Amino acid sequence: MQVEITKQFSSNERLLLPDVITIRAFQQVNDSYGENSIKAFANELNIKFTTDYYPQVALQDFSATITDYEETLQETNENDYDWARYIFNPETLDFDKNETPTFDKSFSLVRYKLNEYTYEFKLWKNNKCYKVDMNWEDLLR
Repeated sequence: MQVEITKQFSSNERLLLPDVITIRAFQQVNDSYGENSIKAFANELNIKFTTDYYPQVALQDFSATITDYEETLQETNENDYDWARYIFNPETLDFDKNETPTFDKSFSLVRYKLNEYTYEFKLWKNNKCYKVDMNWEDLLR
């Protein structure tokens, strides 16, 4: 069996897509095209595996929940750089420039582009400000 992790293209970074994990199993004696090896690997990781539905659903069940993520949030300074503010728009799945004096601090994901190479990401929730690590891979460690 071979497990390969492929990084997303940098052009997809704004889409917050995870890296691709590819599992290849090679046919062994009495192993229909490696399926038994994949089942054994899934059992070892406590992932329910069945050929009746997509394994992505089982991987989703294995993943952290939003509550798990919220428990990792750390409050941070409330500095708001209105000139550098971009607010996440769930309709377009992109950050929109916003320089208004106020914005919705009850729930907003904000990217501050401080210069060409420096970004800060903050989650405003219930008028409190939290640091957001856009490198989701670090959350898995």
